[in-house]
Amino acid sequence: MLAESYGRVHPVFSMWKLDIEVLLEESLNNGIRKIDEFTKKIKTGVVNFPDIGYDPFFNVNTLEDLKKAEEIFLNTTKG
Repeated sequence: MLAESYGRVHPVFSMWKLDIEVLLEESLNNGIRKIDEFTKKIKTGVVNFPDIGYDPFFNVNTLEDLKKAEEIFLNTTKG
């Protein structure tokens, strides 16, 4: 099962059956390092996370992203 939010799939946040281990090892041995490339090879379901006002899988990479994350935090902790 892969997570999806705002129309974007997040394969890092997934649940996998253990029987894909051989396929994963083969992929790694063939130089496939991107999880997106690996997940294209297997049949999987998707769990769609609803719109809660922000992307629950928001990724912080820059100072601008950090500021946005702080705004999200402040908006979600207002009581």
